[in-house]
Amino acid sequence: MRSLTASATADAGKGAALTAVLSLVVGFVPLVSVLAVPLLPLPTAYVGVKWGERPALVSAAVASLLGGLFTGPVNGLLTCVLAAGLGVTLGAGLRRRWGSSRLLWVSTGVAALGHAAWIALAWWLSGLTTAQLKSLMETSLQTASGMYERAGVDQASIDAALESARAMLAVLPFLSPGILLSLGLVLAVATVGLAAAIFPRLERRLAPSLSFGSFRLHWSTPYGLVVGLVLVMLGTWLGRDGRALWLVGLNVLVLCATVFFVQGLAVTSWFANTGTRGTGTRAGWYVLAVVGQVLFLLLTWVGLIDAWVDFRKRFDRREPGTPDGISAVSGGDADEEETEWK
Repeated sequence: MRSLTASATADAGKGAALTAVLSLVVGFVPLVSVLAVPLLPLPTAYVGVKWGERPALVSAAVASLLGGLFTGPVNGLLTCVLAAGLGVTLGAGLRRRWGSSRLLWVSTGVAALGHAAWIALAWWLSGLTTAQLKSLMETSLQTASGMYERAGVDQASIDAALESARAMLAVLPFLSPGILLSLGLVLAVATVGLAAAIFPRLERRLAPSLSFGSFRLHWSTPYGLVVGLVLVMLGTWLGRDGRALWLVGLNVLVLCATVFFVQGLAVTSWFANTGTRGTGTRAGWYVLAVVGQVLFLLLTWVGLIDAWVDFRKRFDRREPGTPDGISAVSGGDADEEETEWK
């Protein structure tokens, strides 16, 4: 870990300033904030890659303080979670040349834990009790029920929909681990992908396998889906005694569905950007993927199958001199830690 030299301090200050600006965007520009969130850890990560963890932590601390002062404690903590948590972790992993699998899952865990802390603080600051939250949800359901009733929907259908919604809301708190891990995974993948696209332009070269189009799971990942299905079926069979197994299985399925969706989107990205394709063709790939996901969960199925089939290796146009069985894109066997996402 390097000491805070003048150059490191200057870069840390620049990183803190840029992070604070992004924090303001997240706090005050709702529509753009969705795009700004995965960008927010990058200045800290860049400082970490270039100078080490200590300057990165200083940069993140200053940015979090500024974010809290200008936008309030909730957004300040979110800035701390993204910068000091995900940003420092990403910078350390890239600097120490972690394998892509380790980088992804550690970043996912850090992002999930950070968001859990952020949600807990927001809950505490809001002063809401569980009873008040349930009352708000029930009021919202009744309001929606009235809207459907005025639209001419029959009462039996409305009552059935209300019961389904209440059942889902009752289970939702128990699915928070899977949901938080899924959000952490999406954020980690987006941030790493942006780093792979931006850092080389700042003279910080990263492994080509860190690009989003090269995201690929280890071949054993689908067995997690099998485990989740088994737990859900076993919990259903055991009834009340198996409720814990059922909930654990649901959390596993939520995470697996997100993981395979991300891989399916990465496959789409690779096909859309392979070769000399026009903007319209690339847009068509993404539109087809989104429509397929909405109608048939297409991307999730593609990601699941790709874990074993590896579409990109099969459809890759190998460069001259590339040995058979080795993808010119992936750079080697899917079991090699340093060349593939796992």
